[in-house]
Amino acid sequence: MLANNRKPTKQIAKRTRFISQEDVLYPHLKVWETLVFCSLLRLPKTLSTKEKIYVAETVMSEVGLLKCENTIIGNSFVLGVSSEEQKRVSIAHEMLINPSMLILDEPTSGLDSTVMHHLVSILGVLT
Repeated sequence: MLANNRKPTKQIAKRTRFISQEDVLYPHLKVWETLVFCSLLRLPKTLSTKEKIYVAETVMSEVGLLKCENTIIGNSFVLGVSSEEQKRVSIAHEMLINPSMLILDEPTSGLDSTVMHHLVSILGVLT
């Protein structure tokens, strides 16, 4: 990956997050558990546990996941949140560390046009 025809510096690379086309989430965890667990692991040690949970809940609210926070993620074998909600959990997962740049690999693949529009609208609001 190049930025302005140069390899990004370590500092830029640390502030850039990539969301792959395939969602890589634990299917048996609930949405809230997934984001709080990630928050506890990835946010700086200078933040308290309460602050980390607050960050996770704030990001969950920003991407519109509050209504499904107690639903498991699921997969092809276990019924869980919708494909759009899974995509939003993946986005929220990377947004927890407040990146400067978020790169999404085909964020709307596998989604119907209505769901696609909703997801792109949410991304537009977040920028």
